[in-house]
Amino acid sequence: MQEQESSGGVKPLRLMEMSVFSDRMVFVRAVHEAKWMNEMEISIYDSWFDPVVSNLPGLIPDGFIYLRASPDTCHKRMMLRKREEEGGVTLNYLRDLHEKHESWLFPFESGNHGVLSVNQLPLKMDNPLHPEIRDRVFYLEGDHLHSSIKKVPALVLDCEPNIDFNKDIDAKRQ
Repeated sequence: MQEQESSGGVKPLRLMEMSVFSDRMVFVRAVHEAKWMNEMEISIYDSWFDPVVSNLPGLIPDGFIYLRASPDTCHKRMMLRKREEEGGVTLNYLRDLHEKHESWLFPFESGNHGVLSVNQLPLKMDNPLHPEIRDRVFYLEGDHLHSSIKKVPALVLDCEPNIDFNKDIDAKRQ
């Protein structure tokens, strides 16, 4: 709906929590593996995915931002927030989602499901990027990716440390 509403005129800047690609590569995989989606349902989903992406080119992002933190850190933050809608989310579920994000974005780093430091990220770009992010940006690649997002840049931000952005103005600025 956002794509259709904003398709006219100047290309809008849209930040989305999830894309159709993270939905397909992470959440639909998790639901299917948990047997909450049967083979017929996954087949229907897959049969619609390519035509939807092909007919709505605005769904293809100019880039991804991956806010990377360990499942343990995410679980602790959820417990502190005490949001009712997050109440049933288990640490094991977060570990499963983390593994799926990591294998989608970093397929060549299999077996390493922790938080990587920026100097370990694969496929660094040598573009005129701002020096503060240059070593945290890479192009997506791999045969497991939808063809429309191959070579799309991704920025990885280390969200492991607990930073209070309301109080720590320097961290917020950075």
